[in-house]
Amino acid sequence: METSITPLTQDTAEFVPHIHQLPIELLQHLLILAVAEIRHGNQPWRVYSRIVELRLVSTRWLAAIDSHPSFWTLLTNRLKPLLVSTVLERSGTLPLDVDLVCLATFKTDPPLHYMDIVTSLAERWRSLNIVWIHTEQDEALQNLLLTPAPQLKAVSFECFSDILRTINLFDNIAPDLDSVSTRFFLPNWTWFLMKGLRKLAVGIVKADVRDFEALVQVLVASPNMEELQVRGWRVRGGTVPGEPSFKLEPIVLDSLRLLSLCMLPSPWASKLLEAIRIPQRCAVEIFLDLPSPQASLSRHIKGLQARLTGSSSLKVALEADGSASRADYKCGGTDGVGDTSISFQYYAESADLEVSGAFQLWLSSLAEITESVRIPVHISISSDFLPHPGSPDNLLTSTLKSVDELLPSVYKATFSGSASGQVLSYASSPSFPNLSELEAQAQSKPWEDRSNYSRFDNTDPEIQPPPTVYNGTLRDAVDPMEIPITSLTQGAAEFVPHIHQLPVELLQNLLSLAVAEIRYGNKPWSAYSRIVELRLVCTRWLAAIDSHPSFWTLLTNRLSPSLVSIVLEKSGTLPLDVDLCMETLEADPPLHYINIVTSLAERWRSLNIVWIYTEQDEALQNLLLTPAPQLKAVSFAWFSGILGTISLFDNMAPNLDSISTRFVPPNWTWFLMKGLRKLAVSTLKANVRDFEGLVQVLVASPNMEEIEVCGWRVRGGTVPGEPSFKLEPIVLDSLRLLSLCEFPLPWAYKLLGAIRIPQLCAVEILIDLPSPQAPLGTPMEHLQARLTGASLLKVVLKADENVSKVEYKCDGTDGVGDTSITFRYDAASVTLKYSEAFQL
Repeated sequence: METSITPLTQDTAEFVPHIHQLPIELLQHLLILAVAEIRHGNQPWRVYSRIVELRLVSTRWLAAIDSHPSFWTLLTNRLKPLLVSTVLERSGTLPLDVDLVCLATFKTDPPLHYMDIVTSLAERWRSLNIVWIHTEQDEALQNLLLTPAPQLKAVSFECFSDILRTINLFDNIAPDLDSVSTRFFLPNWTWFLMKGLRKLAVGIVKADVRDFEALVQVLVASPNMEELQVRGWRVRGGTVPGEPSFKLEPIVLDSLRLLSLCMLPSPWASKLLEAIRIPQRCAVEIFLDLPSPQASLSRHIKGLQARLTGSSSLKVALEADGSASRADYKCGGTDGVGDTSISFQYYAESADLEVSGAFQLWLSSLAEITESVRIPVHISISSDFLPHPGSPDNLLTSTLKSVDELLPSVYKATFSGSASGQVLSYASSPSFPNLSELEAQAQSKPWEDRSNYSRFDNTDPEIQPPPTVYNGTLRDAVDPMEIPITSLTQGAAEFVPHIHQLPVELLQNLLSLAVAEIRYGNKPWSAYSRIVELRLVCTRWLAAIDSHPSFWTLLTNRLSPSLVSIVLEKSGTLPLDVDLCMETLEADPPLHYINIVTSLAERWRSLNIVWIYTEQDEALQNLLLTPAPQLKAVSFAWFSGILGTISLFDNMAPNLDSISTRFVPPNWTWFLMKGLRKLAVSTLKANVRDFEGLVQVLVASPNMEEIEVCGWRVRGGTVPGEPSFKLEPIVLDSLRLLSLCEFPLPWAYKLLGAIRIPQLCAVEILIDLPSPQAPLGTPMEHLQARLTGASLLKVVLKADENVSKVEYKCDGTDGVGDTSITFRYDAASVTLKYSEAFQL
């Protein structure tokens, strides 16, 4: 709370006139809303960090927060002790949310002084959260918990202590208590206040049949229960759960909104599901352990059969986790009002996953589930679970055969994992007549797809393409546009009246905005996945999208070939953004697609080419020599020298103002390399002629807005050559971004000395130094005025032994344009020379 008040930031300053017009009460209410998400989240004590930030905006905000008691009702010992006195001073007489943490691993003694303060405030407790891992001095906690709490509504305990099972909390005086949550221990079930609850959560405990009986009694005594969560119960004293001593009568909980039974012994869970009358709007989550793969599932789902029968669909999934030796069987359905999800988990006895046992469980239960609920089923299988089709123990054959025989009960199958391509091709064989016409969606592993080669860099293993999604029938691995229209989801259905009231033009505009972020991101071709989803909402959305050409202006060969014809049909005469990806994994370049693209040259608006194929460059050359009158931007990434030898587009691309190349330099003498607005040249080996060409392009482009020159290495030696001419000042008044990263040091010095950097320009410099003795003065000299005007300067020394690298960073901002400089010295030896690093 003692931080000094800083000046308003630029963004905040724009709203000052409006803020000062607000009455103080409304300002306080808005600030309360600004912290509400943190205040009522999983870590509410972090709200004070946000409050501190808000207090620093202006003196009026500080006064508004400090004078409003509602900001100061959380009492915690997780932060500085000073905060406790601040809360007591500023919270007035409002009810308090109390948080007490005592961890034996961090403190030798419990916080007795803080506990005395909390006890003295018992009449103001609204909620009480206690984390007590200190087992030596439980009596310190007992005195606090025996204090009456007349305003207390909710308690949450996380303790490794049996004290809570033996005492009557709050001396049975907490009349408003309606929410109890415990972890690591069981509550005192006979406690007078364990009735009339609205929320109950008991998790991660060892229990016996008496605890289960007590839980049932609490539910019977709490007819207004809204949330019930029972998680992680293990049987105490044995592996076989005991049977309750009484017959479970129906438990009516008409207000129940959430029922979660996770890792509860299956006999108890079955009895509870049979007894509870689950209301229609309740979300149900069940996760049970099965003792063996022969275990029957019918008993477990009997209580939910009516819910699942009313569902619009059912999803059945088999997943494999070799590290945990686990087979999961999931059964999920939704009736459009309340959600239902069931998971049956079987742990294999051996360290390795028992595939045969898992399949025995899965196959024996699949027919049982689908037959009992009698609704359409969606089956999902991890292909990592399936052996190769040619293996002797061919469980894949038996699996697909079982699925095939269940049709038409099954309406969709999903195969995911590294072997999904094999599954698709194998499942389309004549052996499975029904399955071959089944709609399917398969996801491949990243290395099976080529959708990310526009960012190809074989030195970065973290850059991997996203999965390819095939939709449609297994036989022809279908076109993503041919998915049938499904019913509206619950969320979309709420907005149907508003959607139908929109004019179609406005609807089309809103849907365009819904895909804009993907469409103009790093992977624009992924926008078609989003478009497919939007088309499935309703027939009106489908018609709106299909009739609006602007949705179909991206032409790419990264997805299904049928997409090309769809784009040509639906895009009308609009300009096209063309994407051509070709890499060495292909046997031949996509000549048919290249011919189509070439024939559409008059409609090109942008052209992105990834060409890693070096054998048949002439296939590409014809395309690049075609005039492109509407072309505005080109992006090339390839390992081919063709780009530096030809005059692209026969010098007929009058609107071209943006050029990006990777791996090879452009033809600097190209007629169109002038009047540019954006230029990015990266990851290449260059010589002094390339540097001179870059300078000439900058001189010929006075309206340049963005320059990115990254990853230039000197060709033919380690010493960059000197340019043959003197660099005159380069005036770029429109420049907004200047990025020189991993650029040879002498050339960077010269460029920084020549360019007149405007005030609003963001500057990013990353320069390699030849030795730790290299002076830093020259680059700093050119940016000294910028850094001198900065409000903050940041200096960082970083060492990375893996790459033998030392970085020195100097960041500054003048409040208008940002400046960042990094000097890096790569040590000669594999082991980082710390002495040289510190010398630098």
